[in-house]
Amino acid sequence: FNPANMPHAIVNNRDGTFSFKKLDETTANSAGNDNYWKYREVGDDVTNPFPSFKGLNIQKIFFHRNRLGMIANEQVVLSRPGDYFNFFIVSAITFSDDNPIDITVSDIKPAFVNHVVPHNKGLMVFSDNGQFILFTESDIFSPKTARLKKVSSYECDASLQPVDMGTSLMFTSNVSAYTRTYESTVLDDDVPPKVLEQTRVVPEFIPKDITTSANSTALGIVTFGKKNSTDIYHYKYFDAGEKREQAAWYSWTLTGTMQHM
Repeated sequence: FNPANMPHAIVNNRDGTFSFKKLDETTANSAGNDNYWKYREVGDDVTNPFPSFKGLNIQKIFFHRNRLGMIANEQVVLSRPGDYFNFFIVSAITFSDDNPIDITVSDIKPAFVNHVVPHNKGLMVFSDNGQFILFTESDIFSPKTARLKKVSSYECDASLQPVDMGTSLMFTSNVSAYTRTYESTVLDDDVPPKVLEQTRVVPEFIPKDITTSANSTALGIVTFGKKNSTDIYHYKYFDAGEKREQAAWYSWTLTGTMQHM
């Protein structure tokens, strides 16, 4: 690994200050710990190959089931559990549940991953033309038990991160003249998700060129907007148990222009 090309970190110095640095041997020695990208300790390129993101641009970083995950093109790679900077197997001669997980998203269309959202049923993975779930049917999440399967085939905006609404996820599509929003509820790994187009009642409400989304699960609100615009668009919902009692779309006009939310 070249630490200069790997993700960097903001390190807490434990004295009220923080440092932004690359994670290499120098960082580890000066900080007195082992928080740096590990090189393989056993095997060779055949028995212990490099993770599949090597040579690719890492697009997303996430945590799932006590593993650090990275996304690069169609690759989903997770570290050893609890050893976040180690992407090499434990032993070259025996199999271990603590080995990293390295899976390729496959589909009949290009499946370059744009977004990942950790969910209570598993890890939701979004490409331009499909939604996938990384899950396990076992109590142990390991390379032997990890499963990745496609759950739906809706187009998803590559620039706008899906939001977690608590028990469901909302993502957007801007392939038509206006932005569409879809709410996906994953019931179980062997049951297709329930996907509803929430903008069906207001198909020409949200502009095509929105750039930002935000949400509050506690308040039951999802908001969309465009940087440097005065208009923002809200979806307000109220759930009682498994039933949605009320939902509505409305907009605000700001006195200034929206920069961040």
